[in-house]
Amino acid sequence: MTPESMAERVALTPRFRAQPREWVERPDRLYERFHVRVRGTDAAGKKFKVTTVLENISEGGLYVLLDRRVEGGAPLSFFVSFSTLPQGEAKNAPRLCARGHVLRAEAQPDGLCGVAVSFTRHRFVQGHNVNGGAWRAANHKGTGTG
Repeated sequence: MTPESMAERVALTPRFRAQPREWVERPDRLYERFHVRVRGTDAAGKKFKVTTVLENISEGGLYVLLDRRVEGGAPLSFFVSFSTLPQGEAKNAPRLCARGHVLRAEAQPDGLCGVAVSFTRHRFVQGHNVNGGAWRAANHKGTGTG
């Protein structure tokens, strides 16, 4: 599934359209459709790397919809590009490299899995490609903060 088709599928879910935005109730969260690359192991034990869009992000974690199920407590790695430009056009956008653990994984009616993650390590970088050094550095033991 491409990031664009995933974003389109997420935007068309009844939950996304019908419910009011939570930012009114939770101003500490940012609700923006930034691209995020997620790495981890799914509930079936298969390693994966997928690009999707954020539902929300805060200083302590994020919530994202995945096209696969993951288990609570599972470690995941993230690379968030803080730009609304199409992928590849935001070369100088700030980026977040992070690791975290799944707090909860919620099956969605459309087959997606809503995943809440608490950060265990994170650091901001700028001007790196998603497949470049910043991604490797964020996923290397001993780097980041947290």
